[in-house]
Amino acid sequence: MHIKSVELTYDVSHECEISDIISDSQIVVKVIPPIPSWVYQMHEDIGRVVLSPRYRGDSFWSSDAANPITVNVFVGKKGEDLRAGPWDLVDICEYWR
Repeated sequence: MHIKSVELTYDVSHECEISDIISDSQIVVKVIPPIPSWVYQMHEDIGRVVLSPRYRGDSFWSSDAANPITVNVFVGKKGEDLRAGPWDLVDICEYWR
């Protein structure tokens, strides 16, 4: 699985591994390699993010793996549990299965 930004000029694809399932429409993924801190103006590189389909009807579990889906990318607020939130929306990406 991979994600790639459609909003930013950061034109790098990152491999993703699902590390936790929050719900049918929210997953926590490990990002390989971590996203550099400067991309989202954070204090450290981002190694895990929460993904959620941007559009109704899109699903991580769809059998149509040939086409990417558009996802919202969230990072946790400092010191908070990534699974529980709260989160900050930082990007919109294409997600390939």
